[in-house]
Amino acid sequence: MPRALRRSHRPPPVAFFIAAAVASPAVAQDAVRGAGLYLQLPAAASCVACHGPDLLANRNGFLRAADRPEVLQRALNTVSAMGYLQPHLGVQEVADLAAFLGRVLPLAAGTAALEAWPLVLDFGSVVPGAVSPVQTVALRNRGGTPLPLAVQPQGDGFLLAHDCPSTLPAGARCSLSLRWQPPQAGPGRTGVVAVTNPATAQPVLVAMVGRAPAAAGAVLHWQGEPGGLDFGTVPAGEVRTRTLQLLNAGSAPAVLGTTTVIGPQSPRFATAGCATGTVLAPGLGCAMTVTHTGGGQAADAVLQTRSDGANPAALALSAAAPPAPAPSAPAPALPADDGGGGGAASGAWLVLLLWAVLALTSRSNRRRPS
Repeated sequence: MPRALRRSHRPPPVAFFIAAAVASPAVAQDAVRGAGLYLQLPAAASCVACHGPDLLANRNGFLRAADRPEVLQRALNTVSAMGYLQPHLGVQEVADLAAFLGRVLPLAAGTAALEAWPLVLDFGSVVPGAVSPVQTVALRNRGGTPLPLAVQPQGDGFLLAHDCPSTLPAGARCSLSLRWQPPQAGPGRTGVVAVTNPATAQPVLVAMVGRAPAAAGAVLHWQGEPGGLDFGTVPAGEVRTRTLQLLNAGSAPAVLGTTTVIGPQSPRFATAGCATGTVLAPGLGCAMTVTHTGGGQAADAVLQTRSDGANPAALALSAAAPPAPAPSAPAPALPADDGGGGGAASGAWLVLLLWAVLALTSRSNRRRPS
């Protein structure tokens, strides 16, 4: 082979790759758009279908792609179950999803000063003009110093109320309450709630989605509108159960989806009843039981139930920590001899004195005449 041809097959110099990188700048990442994509992909099933609504659980290791679009792209190329997404996710979509997961990773790892759960809210199907039941998000300052907060919703028809102070004290928590009032009919709308605090470089994002059918359908709610379940003080190992009725107050049948418990102590709560796929005719309901197993500490979580109708309000689940056991009383100490006749020395003197009295009495008796 001629020398000139051999040279043409040598690897290009490092400068070539540097020039290529400069010529092809990285795609800008939009975490807010990525939050919407997680809930609603173009013409395809959402990421929730495979990875679930509890991003903190990192189902199927999805968070490996946090801020790493190349990892997500590799999965699309090599994992057969994700292959159908390739026509729907271009370079920009992959970059945006990775950016959203980058906001989730510190929360899932427990390294963020601000805890937040859940990070995905689904309002279900709400007819235009109606207002959905409330979905809630819990925030807690897990750091040791007060944390300034700013909360801002983004998206058409999403309504926010909250009890968060401008500065959240160390160890304190507050709640966001969100509703959706769709302005017009449409297949699906997404939005986000951005929670900004100086302890994180970027805002925490809570993704929201809702569908707005033209005609009214199923509307689910909890009988008695409890808003939450407080299990009280539960000793470690003790199991307590609460039962709820889920009712369909709408004009069409409801097909139930998944029920998910999300939060720092979610494994201590379990649900049964109102199974996925259950069909509730208008005016009918089903019973759901929620159990809590005490773990010796306070527990907080949020229960979400999904359906093809208007989803019921989220339920806040809580349990108080049992009081710490009182310290056992120390054993009484033996009195010390202070030189004043007390303590062990006092007992010895009494024995000697008694011996002396007995000896004198015995001698006196021997001297008496018979």
